[in-house]
Amino acid sequence: MTPRIPHPDSRPNRTPSNDATVVPAYLTCFALPHGPRRLKTSLLPSVLLTVPLLRPLAAALALGSAALAAGPVGFNRDIRPLLNANCFRCHGGVKEAGDLNLQFRDQALRAGKSGEIAIVPGKPEDSAFIARLTIDDPEERMPRREPPLKPAQIGLLTRWVAEGAKWEEHWAYQRPVGTGQSLDTLVEKHLAEHQLAFSPEAPLRTLARRAALDLTGLPPEPERVDRLERDAAQDREKALASFVDELLASPAYGERWAAPWLDLARHADSKGYESDRFRDMWRYRDWVVDALNADQPYDRFVTEQLAGD
Repeated sequence: MTPRIPHPDSRPNRTPSNDATVVPAYLTCFALPHGPRRLKTSLLPSVLLTVPLLRPLAAALALGSAALAAGPVGFNRDIRPLLNANCFRCHGGVKEAGDLNLQFRDQALRAGKSGEIAIVPGKPEDSAFIARLTIDDPEERMPRREPPLKPAQIGLLTRWVAEGAKWEEHWAYQRPVGTGQSLDTLVEKHLAEHQLAFSPEAPLRTLARRAALDLTGLPPEPERVDRLERDAAQDREKALASFVDELLASPAYGERWAAPWLDLARHADSKGYESDRFRDMWRYRDWVVDALNADQPYDRFVTEQLAGD
């Protein structure tokens, strides 16, 4: 049975006074389940220490009102990394211990196997998810049989629930929002903040070698570099752009960039076990090379491989 934190008998008194600081509801219900709802800020961590179940929160709240007054908690920035490191291996993806999946909001807000609701948006005091982070019993505390979360981490999760427990779509699936600035401009601004500057531009032959090795895995032909230098004397930017276009059109481009993809797909021309017998896989290898050289759209590139598999 999951221990529950007593529900407050009444709403917090929100009337300010000279000698007390109004504490957010999600903190006062932790600190004083059956008592006054206004505390001197300096006394709040001490009061928490008198409640054994909530001692881990004392240090987090001792950080002061400045931390609480910070901007809204961001799910992708602040919460997802915590869940990924401490929760998802048991409560997300394939495994859903206790019928709890924290990867998706609709699943996290429903009752689990115990009948309790893990996360009640706006009410961390009613959320078993928060309660299980602060239990002294190591067999009941989450993450189970792992070191407890740090007070600051618990405080962050508590704020997130109190602010409505909002999920965000994974950043990889969000449409990028343009800033109207080039990447060089953003980098230059960051460098200036640290009293740094760009390195001098590399010589033309160095740039040509870097581009060729990166795009094709092969050094450039000397004759082509000579022609690049002659063209650059007339128009440097145009000459470099033409040089890169030729590299992208080279069959070596697909061969170079197929290699890391095939490595990730565990491609091999032999089984790799026991006698390591031959396995006929050249058609798939050539298909990947040809798809990259044809500049096939990524969604089609992935879909066709899934269909072929």
